[in-house]
Amino acid sequence: MSNQCKPQCSVTPPTPAPQPSTPTPTTCPTPPTTCPTPPTTCPTPPATCPAPPCIPAKISVTGISLSDVCVALDVGQTRTLRATISPSNADNKAINWSSNNIGIATVNSGVVTAKKQGTAIITARTNDGGRMANCTVVIAEEVPVTGIEIIKESEEY
Repeated sequence: MSNQCKPQCSVTPPTPAPQPSTPTPTTCPTPPTTCPTPPTTCPTPPATCPAPPCIPAKISVTGISLSDVCVALDVGQTRTLRATISPSNADNKAINWSSNNIGIATVNSGVVTAKKQGTAIITARTNDGGRMANCTVVIAEEVPVTGIEIIKESEEY
């Protein structure tokens, strides 16, 4: 996209004055503080007007998604969830991670750790706009191994 901030400067035409040495007055409106869309170029203003600031508009987050919507883990296992922010060029991509049940599963910067059997919901929330995405984490019951038995059926093939 090629958008530009356009300076709005006007020069007042000379008016008859009692003294011919009176300079031509120049009117320069207050420069805009933001452009409607991020500019790629800013024009050079006329020599009689100061350069207006060309400040790109903020690019806000419009959505977030996670790499997984449901994960099954065993106690002690970890899984890294990856968040994708839309648009990819958003200014503030910061995310707050949380678990609705830290006794079951915790999360730190997207890394989920299974604590004990049960279900927890991991939420990723954007700082910009409060957009959310969830992942359900199901932790299987820990079954201890009590022994191994090998049964030899036969040696015939």
